Amino acid sequence: MEIFYHGTSVLFKKFDIAHALEGDGKAKFGFGTYVTESYTSAAHYAYNKKRPENKDYYVYTLEIPDMTEDNYLFSCRPVHPSIIGRTEKVLGEQIPAEATTVGKYFRKYVGNRLTGKTGTVKQLVGSADLDAEKAAAKFFSEIGLEYFAWPQAQSKPDGLTNRVVLNIDKIRIVRIDKVELDKKFQLIEGSQKEIPLDSFLSNIHMSLHEQIQQYYPQYSDIQRYPADQCACIRKTSENWGILGNFYQAPIVVEGVTIDCTERLFHLMKFRATADAKEGIKSEYAVKAGMNIKMHMKPIYRQHPEWIRDDWGEMVVDAMKFCLQTKYEQCEAFRKELERSKGLYIVEDETKRNERKKKDADSWGVNLVGDHYVGPSLLGRLLMELRDNGRLEYQLPDDAFEFLQYLK
Repeated sequence: MEIFYHGTSVLFKKFDIAHALEGDGKAKFGFGTYVTESYTSAAHYAYNKKRPENKDYYVYTLEIPDMTEDNYLFSCRPVHPSIIGRTEKVLGEQIPAEATTVGKYFRKYVGNRLTGKTGTVKQLVGSADLDAEKAAAKFFSEIGLEYFAWPQAQSKPDGLTNRVVLNIDKIRIVRIDKVELDKKFQLIEGSQKEIPLDSFLSNIHMSLHEQIQQYYPQYSDIQRYPADQCACIRKTSENWGILGNFYQAPIVVEGVTIDCTERLFHLMKFRATADAKEGIKSEYAVKAGMNIKMHMKPIYRQHPEWIRDDWGEMVVDAMKFCLQTKYEQCEAFRKELERSKGLYIVEDETKRNERKKKDADSWGVNLVGDHYVGPSLLGRLLMELRDNGRLEYQLPDDAFEFLQYLK
């Protein structure tokens, strides 16, 4: 395997060509993923002109398959006879010698022929539109090529190279650094800060649905409840609002007062480290309401190192703790749960999800006909608490160490 680098202004745990084509993953030739032999070049390319608002820059260190004599096209070198033979066999036609003198001519010629272009050899090797480039890249990947390659400096054809990896599944991430760039978008030496890879590639960037499927499969199925038999949580100011996590029902944990269970739940995501102190204090101070939830989204993207490695393994137990603590400390909450006996409790996301044309998330439900449908995790936990008087949970020993930064 060879070591190459990739620069980007977004974090992702797996290379995805759809992401690259959106303009931030550096797709080349309409199909492959750009990598470079130079770390500093990767850092420079982390800046994206299409997304100048992205101010965070990352360099991925990658392992990619070794280059062999007949698994790549090099822009300014003759094409290997084996590649010519495989191409002619699949295309069913002989490739003119003029089109095999260098890789870039060969690529364009094949792409143009695949998309039905006709003309002289000079015309067919001179240029190729995006459809032709995509067709060529897909074709060469299917006959066993790993790369398109070209020299980083045209004046040094035997120096460092840039490449396009045609099969994204063969890219392995071995390290991710967050880097700083100067005004010319060049790497500021010594600015590299490694992001803990195990944390980033594991459960913190799994979706909540994936986390629950893996660690809490008993809560991953879809529920259906008759709408006329439900206590629906919508706004905190409406009927049943106190059952919602955004309701201002202050609770005290180890001497720290937290205004609502939603805030406590999100605070529990943080590692108890000095680096994460900024995030912990800002999450504690952010305005109430949906701001609490939305504040975490850029933190996941910009500072994955602040988030617990094991969050996916404890996410439901963390919510159980939040609800149990609210139950023990808030009499009005207990009374409202008692009043809901005989009804199904659901968090109604219908209005919000209709705008986004999406299914209910893991916590809630949508109204479908005369039934509420969805995973309804919050409602299920509230009904367990109501019917049993207690939620059983198991949390890591360091689950509340983050509180030291709030005292």
